[in-house]
Amino acid sequence: MERDFDAARLANEIASDLAGLAVPNTPNMRAIRRKYSRVLKPAAPGQVIQLALLLTSRCRFVAYEIIREHADASASLTPRQILRLGQGMDSWGAVDCFACILSGPAWRDGTLTTNVVRAWAQSAGRWWRRAAVVSTIALSRRGGIEDVHRVVEICTLVAADPDDMVVKALSWALRELAKKHPDHAEAFLARHNPGLAPQVIREVRCKMKTGLKTPRKRE
Repeated sequence: MERDFDAARLANEIASDLAGLAVPNTPNMRAIRRKYSRVLKPAAPGQVIQLALLLTSRCRFVAYEIIREHADASASLTPRQILRLGQGMDSWGAVDCFACILSGPAWRDGTLTTNVVRAWAQSAGRWWRRAAVVSTIALSRRGGIEDVHRVVEICTLVAADPDDMVVKALSWALRELAKKHPDHAEAFLARHNPGLAPQVIREVRCKMKTGLKTPRKRE
């Protein structure tokens, strides 16, 4: 694989397959990703990461999953490479793929430090602030007490952020935290209530009370 590997050619092949989808939904894109994950199984970690970097401008979801599903590439990611893979994010969908597939698990597993995620939460760029908040999802799902402390710290940094994309991410992060640690989520709401967006308070409390983000509409 190393001798014959042509990242640019393979990236073009993947992009062509994706462009040819009649229905470009997650199951269909994932089917293509699985096809190429089999091709990439013998590839060196650096080759897989190189390919993913070329794909980020075309389909971040597939690029990030290619890394995640190649165990050696995922394990070898460096903070610098993760940052490069996140460059150019310009939508909530791009951010959420990045944070859920790459940066959140990397933070949870120790590849990224809390200092890095903290810096994102304080960034002037809205998408990096959202990435910091969505990265907490991986920690909340594991749910250890140190995870909780880190989640609360990042959420605190954006508690008064007025940006709608960050507000929605904060609501999601706290709802995820509440699944295993409702007392910490409730304490956060109480502590930051005056500065929190009403949407956050409403959705998190509704989730804790009913299991739903918003009440069901009456027929």
